[in-house]
Amino acid sequence: MYLATCEGEVLYKRSRWRKGLEEAKIEMGLSQEYSQDDKDYSLLQALLENNRRAIREMSVLGANINMIVRPKSGRTMCSILHASVVLGDYKTVSLLLRLGANPLVRDSHGLSPRDYVLQGKKSGRIATVLKMWAQKRSKAVNDDRLAEKRKKEAVA
Repeated sequence: MYLATCEGEVLYKRSRWRKGLEEAKIEMGLSQEYSQDDKDYSLLQALLENNRRAIREMSVLGANINMIVRPKSGRTMCSILHASVVLGDYKTVSLLLRLGANPLVRDSHGLSPRDYVLQGKKSGRIATVLKMWAQKRSKAVNDDRLAEKRKKEAVA
């Protein structure tokens, strides 16, 4: 695992996933607080290096799993999940979804991660897992809205 600053300085490189979070932070030299930007940058670096263990650990440390990024090469702003789909690794996409990445999020052109899969002719497994998680997320949102509506009706 590593934590890097936005300037690219590597602050630490070691892994201790199975220990308690506070104990692991102290053991890894992370007892001091790092900025949210540093955590998010480290998550992005882990994604680009396809380091699933570091992605998992950065998520536990509080990196924003739904952050929006802008690639140097273009104007399109997209989520970490979009970037993972472009890289085309099924296991990384699955991990991000399990960690709470939103499969319904749209990029600056209105495309979902699943649209990226269909346009780029990526793995059918990625499209399937994105569809499954999008359905779960939609159902959860609808259930929450229904519960809120019933609660308001009960109060009135």
